[in-house]
Order: sequence, then structure tokens, then C-alpha cells
Amino acid sequence: MDHLVDPAWELSHQSQSHPCLVQPSCPILFFGDLTAYRSSALKVVTIALSPSRNEFPADNPFQRFPRASRHFPEILSGKGRTTYIESLNEYFRVTPYRSWFGWFEEVLIGMGTIYYEGAPNTAPHTDLCSPLATDPTWSGLGSEQAYFESGGIPLWHRLIDELAPDVLVFSIAKRFFDRVDIADSSKWKVLHTVTRVDPGKRPYRVYFQRSATDQLVVFGQAAQQPFATLKKQSRQEIGRVILTHAN
Repeated sequence: MDHLVDPAWELSHQSQSHPCLVQPSCPILFFGDLTAYRSSALKVVTIALSPSRNEFPADNPFQRFPRASRHFPEILSGKGRTTYIESLNEYFRVTPYRSWFGWFEEVLIGMGTIYYEGAPNTAPHTDLCSPLATDPTWSGLGSEQAYFESGGIPLWHRLIDELAPDVLVFSIAKRFFDRVDIADSSKWKVLHTVTRVDPGKRPYRVYFQRSATDQLVVFGQAAQQPFATLKKQSRQEIGRVILTHAN
């Protein structure tokens, strides 16, 4: 993992003058305990687009990454790599952004997996388009998305190669799959359908495919949060269905 730290910090260093970069901040290569992940029987990774600006609150920017704060900004010149990785590993043990991750977590619970401690399997979270927090957040970046994607997407692919998950769970806009090398936009199949109580709402469909390396790739449409239009029970049911296809 050390060999991916420098590229992440280089992206941050190159973007220091960009008006949309949250300042101060550090790149978030991943969220979660990689040691626990690597010892998990089922290796699951969740994926969204980019870190929230709320990961670096204005009143205490490094409250979620206290170890990284000890080396900021010196880390931009190559110091403190081990401490930086430790700060990412302990994210869910410090002060995680629970109101966002809770939407994904219900799907994980259905799979016998969790971000936190206390389940058979531990999942990290990653972001496809960029490891950098921006203000405005991703949907408000407009044409500036291309700037952050140019470095972020190749780095994400390298990260996934390193993590080698059994299951990848995406909750993003479907158009972003044009950027995902491990998925083929012509091969999606319906994995599960959630029927809405409100007859005016369309059914919510979760899709899947197998990658060339036999990874289970799962996609559910995002709103402001992952799977955010679904109730807790429906998200857990999606997780249980994913698990039947993962084994």
C-alpha cells in the first residue's frame, strides 16, 4: 500500500492552488481498517465518487484523521507515510461521518460485513473519481470534475488491484461506469428489485456482473447518499441477495 501513498499525496500537492480543494485537508486513499479487511473471509469494498467536504470540518479539520494532522503539511514532501496509513486505518474508530456511511452500512450488514469492529468481515470504502475532498462537492464541480478525475480514476484502479476484493459495491450515477475498467456497461443483469410502496415511484433495481477476474460487481443508483431512496430493511435485503451471489 505504501507505493500508492505518494501518488495520492502528489495529487493533493498539485491541487493546492485549486479553488475547489478543501483546505486544509489530506487525500483519503481509502477509509477503513485494511488489516481487518485482509483477514476477512469475504472481501468487500464499497465505492462512491469522492470524499465529502464534511470529512474536514471547518472548526477542526483533522478531527477524523488526527494522526495525519501531525505530519501536515510536511507529508507533502514525503514524510510520515506509515502514520498517514494508520490514520486511514483507524477512520471508523475515531469520528467517522456516520450520517453518510450509514446508508452503505445497511447493505454491508446484510452481507455479514461492516465498516466497524464486531462482524466476521470488515470492508473499506473507496472513491472512484478522486481521493480529494472538494467544495463544492462532486455534483457541483461541473467542468472541474475532469481535472480531479484525470489523476483520481487511474489511482483508484491501482488501489483496487492492490485490494483485490471479492465484491465491489458501487452506489454512483450509472454514467460513471464508462470510467470503470472492470465493468462492461453492456453486461449488467438485474440482481434484485425493490418494489415501492408508493405506486408513483419506479421500482429500484440493483444490477450485477462478473468481472474478467470473477469479481462480483454490484451497482445501485445513488441519490445524495448511497442507496438513499431505500428504507433500512430494503438495503439490508439487498446485502443478503448480494451475499447469495458472492458465495
